[in-house]
Amino acid sequence: MDDWSSLNRHPSVLTTFINKLGVQGCEIEEVYNLENLEDSKHVFGIVLIYSWSPNPIKESLFEDPDLCIMSTLDPKLSVQQGILTVLLNSEANIGPELSKFRNLVLPLSPKLRSVAMHNSAFIRTCNNTCTSSEKDLHFFTCFFPKKGKVVEVDGLACGPNYFGEGSEDDWLERTKHVLQEKLTIFSEYEVKFSILAVINNKIEVSENTLKTVEKQIAAIKKKTGGKVPDYDLEYYEGLPDDRQVLSSEMANKEELKAHHENTIKVEKEKNVNWAEENLRRKHDFTPFILSVLQKLHEKHQLTPLLEQAMKKKLSLS
Repeated sequence: MDDWSSLNRHPSVLTTFINKLGVQGCEIEEVYNLENLEDSKHVFGIVLIYSWSPNPIKESLFEDPDLCIMSTLDPKLSVQQGILTVLLNSEANIGPELSKFRNLVLPLSPKLRSVAMHNSAFIRTCNNTCTSSEKDLHFFTCFFPKKGKVVEVDGLACGPNYFGEGSEDDWLERTKHVLQEKLTIFSEYEVKFSILAVINNKIEVSENTLKTVEKQIAAIKKKTGGKVPDYDLEYYEGLPDDRQVLSSEMANKEELKAHHENTIKVEKEKNVNWAEENLRRKHDFTPFILSVLQKLHEKHQLTPLLEQAMKKKLSLS
């Protein structure tokens, strides 16, 4: 399995990976606080990545032919397998290549699906064109909603587990409780972990919401006697005639509009920074570093700098 590179777990790298796979309208976000996960409708699934688990592996009690899950074949590929397990069981637009892959591997066992993923030249190429600087081995557990239930997939188990009913609106709240229990145990045993969320692309969500809000603002203007070319007719018909209420509604909509405009601006700036960071991650700085060291040596500055660094290190120890 040496022909696969380990992916850096930074969201920019993982988002680039799924984009190369053909997934549209999605991005990967690292979660630092479970309370920040609020809108279940925009979260396709959660992937918990960890170095080892003090918890016993749950015995799978369910078989579902519609679930396309994977097991850990190579710990180096756990991040990719966790993300793919979420995507292959979601309503996201995963593109033609992943759709073809899903149809191909669906009849197989979780372990054979992982073998198929490893043998997929397309997925491997998409993986290897991204940054490869993560050397640690990891395992994954992912959570996602499916057919009114919340599914937990442990990459080390032989199948899925359901831990309760969960609609599109409340599955995330149920998942938070299960995750918090795991994280409490991880903290006791000092287990390194990270939480990734597979979510709707924030720019697309805000742009779509912005279009709706702008039509609603136009409807309020029309209700107050203004002339507008395009507005939300259904929203217009539900508006009251009270001018004070309309004024308050307009203020709320303008605030919502400003919020989404700011989100779009911030996310676009973030994407520019991500692109620059990914270029730096891929660049080989070794020749530059060797050249600097050589120049320092020629100017007889290298040894004094090393001695200065050693003294500083000893003073801090």
